[in-house]
Amino acid sequence: MEKRNKRMYVGGIVLAVLILAAVGGVGWLRSRLETEVVKTGPAPTLAPAESEGEETIGLNREEISLEVLNGSGVAGAAGKTAQEFEDLGYIIVKTGNAEDTKGNKLYVSSELADRISLLLADVKESLGIESFEVLVDSSASARIILGQ
Repeated sequence: MEKRNKRMYVGGIVLAVLILAAVGGVGWLRSRLETEVVKTGPAPTLAPAESEGEETIGLNREEISLEVLNGSGVAGAAGKTAQEFEDLGYIIVKTGNAEDTKGNKLYVSSELADRISLLLADVKESLGIESFEVLVDSSASARIILGQ
């Protein structure tokens, strides 16, 4: 009887470890999928839509939410940049770290890609970013990743 209890105890521990590993793996995979991006070319030039006679309307700073992530390895870089953009009027929804990145990057929600001329002007002036890539699966309007 004692041997059977010992086997059940060890089996329970093994099962608990497997469950924790599965949950951790799903969390890791989810975090990787949330940061997936689709590459695009240079930022589009914004001009009136001539075919329908409608003008493309850009967003104000107060309508754009930003994630600012630090991929430069310089402590505090994301916080400093986030404060700079918040002072301009942007909504900062997240600051944090990213994988090491070469150069500064801008990712923009596909729904807003044609209405962010003001953000493009600000990131060009502040960070030297002249183009963007489309951001997939984020609640923010855009993500800035500071690189080395």
